[in-house]
Amino acid sequence: MDDTIEYPAEYPAIHADEMAGEAWAAMTRQDADEALRLWERVRRQFPERADGHVWPVHLLWQGGRIDDAEAAAAEAFARFPDNPDLLAQYAWIAMSRQRWDEALQWWESARERSPERADAYIWAARALWQSERPDEAEAMAAEAVERFPDDTGALAESAWVAAARRDWPEALRRWQLVYEPNPERLDAAIGTVQALRMVGRFDEAETVASEALTRFPDNADLAVEHAWTAVSRGDWQAAAARLETARAALHDPARFEESLGWIEQQLQARASAGAGAAVPAAATAPPAAAG
Repeated sequence: MDDTIEYPAEYPAIHADEMAGEAWAAMTRQDADEALRLWERVRRQFPERADGHVWPVHLLWQGGRIDDAEAAAAEAFARFPDNPDLLAQYAWIAMSRQRWDEALQWWESARERSPERADAYIWAARALWQSERPDEAEAMAAEAVERFPDDTGALAESAWVAAARRDWPEALRRWQLVYEPNPERLDAAIGTVQALRMVGRFDEAETVASEALTRFPDNADLAVEHAWTAVSRGDWQAAAARLETARAALHDPARFEESLGWIEQQLQARASAGAGAAVPAAATAPPAAAG
């Protein structure tokens, strides 16, 4: 008796979708190692599927393996040169290396192949303001908001662009469009605190920062803003306590010095002099805008 099982012709495709589904599930639960293993299984068994080539690239650069990601992207690009997801991965690799012009070229290619992709506009705006091209960043962010008015990421990036341009009233207006309906969004809370502080609304900045810290008590960027808010209000006792909280959250002496070194110097000078002098205007200068 012949026990051979006759599978329907479409079985391999169904099986491929099931395997891809397992990989997506691993990505959803943020199990990067398992997701990478599963996507590579898809790639080996179904090399004609673009997703089996694209998403290992994504997982590799997100895991800090930039060289491996670039090698995998080159192999994938030979098979799928017009795949918008792959073009976006190339853009992300370039951004990870801070090769902004290269990233912009890849984002432009992604927009040409897939003009409905919001990320290709949003992150191009990021690459533009990071490379100190604020006017072009503003134009790209405006296009993103116009095309995708309901996309919170587009609104947030528009706010970051205003902050990068040091247009604090406009940055505050844009951040409030994001923060008010989404107070649980971390970047909106940080951006709103910074913008409130920079337009002199110190008490409101304190309120927003305190509320955000109940949601994100260990976030380093928020801890930095909280310390600057205390300085802006002239509350040096609170600033000293918050400085130590931020130091513990940052885990990076160089970043601490860049973000909060001025405050530490002022605290040391005040301790030495026993002074109660007014806060200099420079105390309200923000750390570099974060994204």
